Amino acid sequence: MTTTPFTCADLLPGGVSTLLAPLLDRVVGLRALRRAYEAGESVPAETFPKFALNRLAITAALANSADLSRIPATGPLLVVSNHPHGA
Repeated sequence: MTTTPFTCADLLPGGVSTLLAPLLDRVVGLRALRRAYEAGESVPAETFPKFALNRLAITAALANSADLSRIPATGPLLVVSNHPHGA
């Protein structure tokens, strides 16, 4: 049995999932996520993080360039973050 990642089909009852899952997948963004996942399957592990960030349009910005000097070039680093809208 082949499973499809990122779908609502597993959450819906049998016959209903065939009709509603594709629509729900599109509405909640799972279809786009699945396509990005499938596109990344052939990307080498060394370049996957860069590929994924580019594909998902994720960027990082510093509020102040002096903050960059506070990030160690080597050694351990602890990053604490929060979702911008809570959760």
